Formats: sequence, C-alpha cells, structure tokens
Amino acid sequence: MSAVQLPTAQLRYSKDAWPRTTLNQERVQLFAALLGSGEELPPIEVVSRGDGTFLIADGVHRSFAANAVNRGQVDAVILSLEPGESAEACAFRRALETATRSALPLTRAERRAAALRLIEERPDLSHRAIAQLVAVSHDTVDRWAKGVAESASEDASSAPPIVTADQAARRLVNALVRLEDAKGLFDMIKPARMGKHLADAFEACLGDDALTYAQRFAQWTAAAVEVLEGRSVGD
Repeated sequence: MSAVQLPTAQLRYSKDAWPRTTLNQERVQLFAALLGSGEELPPIEVVSRGDGTFLIADGVHRSFAANAVNRGQVDAVILSLEPGESAEACAFRRALETATRSALPLTRAERRAAALRLIEERPDLSHRAIAQLVAVSHDTVDRWAKGVAESASEDASSAPPIVTADQAARRLVNALVRLEDAKGLFDMIKPARMGKHLADAFEACLGDDALTYAQRFAQWTAAAVEVLEGRSVGD
C-alpha cells in the first residue's frame, strides 16, 4: 500500500488500541532528533475512524516525535478493516503484528494482557493464532487462559474489598508523601517542569482522554485547596 500525507492534527492515539502500557519517552526523543536533523522516518500506519480522524496503529512514538518538532504532516499508510472489525480492533491487531519486528519488543506483561484481551474479544481466533500475534508459544497462551478461568471460578468472597472515597484519597496522598520522603519530590521538581512531566504521563497512559482526566484531578486538588484554606481561616 502506498503512503499518503496526513495532517498530524487528524491523528489520534488511544490506549485501548495500543498493546503497550506506556510511551517510551527516550524513543520519542530519538525520533524527534532524527526528524529535526532532516531524516525521514518510515510511514506510520493508521485506521480511518470515519469522522475525518485516524487512529494510529503502528507508529505512535513517531507520531509523538512529529508533534514534538511541529511537523504539520506525516507519511501514513491507511489500513483496511477486516469484515466486522472496528477501527480500534484493527489498530490493536496491526499494532501487535508490527510489534513482533519492532526494535522495542512488547514486555511479557504486555503480551499476556494482549493475549487475554484477544481471548475475550476474538472467540473466532484459536490460541495458536493468538500466540502468533503476540509472539509467544500457544502453550503459553493455553496456560494464561487456564489461569484466568481458574481465578474466575474462585469464591467471590476472595474478591478485594470495595475502596471508599476516603480510602482512595488517603492512598493518593500517601503515595505522594512516600515519594517526597524518598526523593524530596516537592523540592526537586519545579512546578512548571512538573506540569510538563504530569502532562506527558497523562498522555502516555490515557491517550486522547488525558486532558479529561487531568482536568478531573485539577478539580479535586483545587477543591482540596479551597477546603484547607477555609479551615486555616477558621483557625
């Protein structure tokens, strides 16, 4: 298939259509440096979402690099959907296929998660076919599937307790306190730099939903500041 030029503004990254758990910032920086020096990178592969935007299947790191150096367009190959396949399913399948020849292979945890997802969402695929997609033996896929089935058959009383809002809030704050105690987090990182690091982390973990979740966290912390300021005045 021949490549076409697509505006980077029309590209979309979704964590649900990508088998990797995190974005590798070093890889993004490497690609950005190559683009900045005039090098051209292989075309990315995308799937049309039918609304004028395209979901990235292969080339997420290259796409982030293009944005980092303000490239307005990238070379892209537009993939065709298989019968009955959604854009997200197509992107996920193709990402798995290309990961097997990538210089940055999937971790074992990522392979397991991908295999279990395919077992659940693609009952038409045999364990052998899934094994080929995630680059493990079919015996390994059999073992993973068996483990999930055994876990599902356990007594419901063994399920973890429901976490209350108060418990969730304490866990979030305690995690920050532990980082501060161990690394001097609050003194080590300037607010402006931390904003960028947090934005990168939200984007790497949540894709197009990053802004929505960041705004939600911002609302929580702003409300906490307001309550604390009110208590301080009361004192």
